[in-house]
Amino acid sequence: MKHYPALEFASSHGRRVAAAVGLACGAAAVAHALRTSSAASLALGLAGATLAFLLLRVAAEVLELVADTLLPK
Repeated sequence: MKHYPALEFASSHGRRVAAAVGLACGAAAVAHALRTSSAASLALGLAGATLAFLLLRVAAEVLELVADTLLPK
């Protein structure tokens, strides 16, 4: 039986990683907006952070689906 350690790690921690990346991108957007005093950069940065979170969350859920089919229980 094959062993997939990267798939196990990604399927067990993928949702937390997606949330952490989304929060980090949001924090960077807020910091940049405070430095530049630009509401537009804040809005675009937060939209980008949300998009990054959603895309990583979908990728994590796809990995969980693959892990459920490949990894023995």
